[in-house]
Amino acid sequence: QQQAQQQQALQQQIMESQLREQQLRMQLEQQKQETQRQRLQQQQEIQLQQQKIKQEQQKQVRQIQQQAQIAQQNDYIIQQQKLQQDYASAYQQGLEKHQYEIEQQLVIPQSGRQRNQPQQKSSNTS
Repeated sequence: QQQAQQQQALQQQIMESQLREQQLRMQLEQQKQETQRQRLQQQQEIQLQQQKIKQEQQKQVRQIQQQAQIAQQNDYIIQQQKLQQDYASAYQQGLEKHQYEIEQQLVIPQSGRQRNQPQQKSSNTS
């Protein structure tokens, strides 16, 4: 009977240790899953941060490109304005020169005619 009690006690210890082992395995599995979940969460957070950084960089690149485009347009506008001013001043100079030449042509024949006309008159009257 004592042997039977010892055997029963031993059997109970074995069952308890098996139960304890099973509980430890379950805890270990839960910890593994929790660790995996945390890793996954960290990876997702890192990816999210990287995506935000990438978007910010793309935004800055677009802004720089827009500024460069605006600067190019401004340069073009300034070039066009300068060309127009150059053209306008050249045109003005050309007009003034042309006007001067026309005035010179008008002045000379008029004075020439004025000289000729009295001579013709005098030749007619004599």
